[in-house]
Amino acid sequence: MKISDIGNNLNILITCDFIPHHGWMSFLSWYSIYKNLPESKVYIACNRKLMINNFFGWARRCNVPFVLHKQMEIQEQID
Repeated sequence: MKISDIGNNLNILITCDFIPHHGWMSFLSWYSIYKNLPESKVYIACNRKLMINNFFGWARRCNVPFVLHKQMEIQEQID
């Protein structure tokens, strides 16, 4: 599959932590990709942290697939 100039057939995964500045950085990354590669598919995987606020509400409003996950232990990463 060839990737077109507008991002057709391109999948992008943004990984981050559930903290305020990662919320803004992931939004700005998504926005830049959205404007420059509008046909690409963008996904966000966020490492869950204990926070009360929702810093990634923009992902739902912009229809960006978003998943929270727990950080793997070192032994899980090795296996």
